[in-house]
Amino acid sequence: MTLNLLTYEPLPASPPVQAEKRRSPVLALLLSLLFPGLGHLYLRFWRHACWIIGFELVSLLVIAGGSGQLHAMAIIAAPSLYLFAVIDAYFSAREWNAGVTGWMIGANPRITAILNLLTKGFGYFYLGDRTKGIVCFLATSAAQGALLVHTNVWTQVLAISLQAAIALDGYRVARERLIAQHPELRSRPPGERNGTSVVDIANLDRLRPEFAVGFFASLGAAMLIAYATLMALNGHAVRSKGTLEQGPTGLTYLNPREGIELTVPEGWTASRSEDALAFLQTDEANVIVQEQFSIYAVDSILNETEKDLRKRHPAATFAPLKTKLAGRLASGFDTSFDNSKGVAMHQRILGFRRRLKMFLLIETWTHPDNRHTLDKIERDVRLQ
Repeated sequence: MTLNLLTYEPLPASPPVQAEKRRSPVLALLLSLLFPGLGHLYLRFWRHACWIIGFELVSLLVIAGGSGQLHAMAIIAAPSLYLFAVIDAYFSAREWNAGVTGWMIGANPRITAILNLLTKGFGYFYLGDRTKGIVCFLATSAAQGALLVHTNVWTQVLAISLQAAIALDGYRVARERLIAQHPELRSRPPGERNGTSVVDIANLDRLRPEFAVGFFASLGAAMLIAYATLMALNGHAVRSKGTLEQGPTGLTYLNPREGIELTVPEGWTASRSEDALAFLQTDEANVIVQEQFSIYAVDSILNETEKDLRKRHPAATFAPLKTKLAGRLASGFDTSFDNSKGVAMHQRILGFRRRLKMFLLIETWTHPDNRHTLDKIERDVRLQ
């Protein structure tokens, strides 16, 4: 009995099939840049297009409203599928023009790579080696679990790098297998200084593969830098300070840079807070305005906040809440607990996403009558 980790069944030999109608690799690339899967629709690769568009839409929906581990997976899946769709559409069009699309079935290096990246080894299943896929999945999951015991930016980078390494290995294995069965796909045969593959000969278009690869590398690097920047900023509070003006209706906090306006009754005062844009208070109530960079969903932030409150106040009660805040749907909860002095405290936390930032409004009060005042403050919040 053998694990058969590196052995693959050979592909059946077949000649190139002349394409009925040529497809433009550049147009396939540009359509995929508009939205992943459109380039494959242009190529009439219906199944590929449905899978790519479907998974991309699901990933975007999870990013917009999901939470927890599923949300973290979607953040990686959405840009990865986008980059894959752009690259695969361009090279698939070239392969179609050369009549070698059939050669790629069950051996496409790009499909192997994206499957390995998103599933930690299932690209090997696509190649027919289930044993290697299972071993790779279990080993990677164990290694990432050990890395993420203490989560920080560097452990997350290492965890993702493991999946990237598996993707590269899957691409290498599939490419070697493909070249072994179809040597005419090799751009430069061994021992020869010059030479072109059957795909290069069939595609004498303006966008040469080396320039396309350079573009793909630049796009991938830009997406990686953007992702790293978002991860570095994630959870950090926005520290843009606004102004306070005493007017006929009360004390107004105005922050033109963040597009926030909030008015509290006359007699309220402002306090300093490093993590808050504004901290406005009176003897029996206060309002805190926060914004923080976040790539996670509102529910994730609220769940973590609720866990922290339960840890500090085990007897606290919670009630989920959906309401309108500045004309937008806000999620949150009401909670009640006794503070260290035995005083009954009530708190409401509301939040919603503002592009790459999370807006949070935290209200605290001690007497039920204060709730009417806080309701009016909520109604008067203005956001641009």
